Amino acid sequence: METLVESGLNENAARILIAAARLFSQKGYAATSVREIVQEAEVTNPMLYYYFESKEGVFQRLLTFVVDALHQAIEDAIANHTTTYARLDAIAHTFFDGVEIAPELVRFVYAVLFGPVQSRPVADIVCVQQKTHGLLRQVFDDGIAHGELVLHPGRNTHFLSDQFIGMVNNQMMIAFGILEFIDDATECRRSLDTYIGAGARARLLDFFFHGAGTLAAQETP
Repeated sequence: METLVESGLNENAARILIAAARLFSQKGYAATSVREIVQEAEVTNPMLYYYFESKEGVFQRLLTFVVDALHQAIEDAIANHTTTYARLDAIAHTFFDGVEIAPELVRFVYAVLFGPVQSRPVADIVCVQQKTHGLLRQVFDDGIAHGELVLHPGRNTHFLSDQFIGMVNNQMMIAFGILEFIDDATECRRSLDTYIGAGARARLLDFFFHGAGTLAAQETP
């Protein structure tokens, strides 16, 4: 909730958004009622309608906030670093930090991206994904322009952005599984470090740039 309040949002409004994010990601938008949201947030119905007008208003405000914050963080990572490696490491760090800092908000976005379209309000997911991939392509285009990155034949920056975000998403999904199923705090921390810690980012980038290896013998198709 601190992230929302620090952005200038009223504390009660922030409580409503966090509660809604948790319920939407757990139960789905359609199965979540206004009553459940206000009970979870420990506020009143009039407060929800005052700040957001409706349940759909809560959904849209929540999605806009999280997506804007993510894109701003990616833009900051690009602006604050100069090399391709450092930029991608900072971008991965931005995604992974979300699991630690605001897991409810990140879970909500994943539910919107990968959940059933029919059970939620209309959301321009294509536009969201296009902007994310566009920012990643900027990193790769800059790397190529500065002579840092030489693409293999048949590769392009669209393919690279798809693969990079896919690897990041995979680590994030595993991290959420850890948070859900590992109760022991020490084991949970160790497992999270394995998948979203600094070492995990280094392994992800090493694999991204150098691959799994080369087959000793190729079979003829």
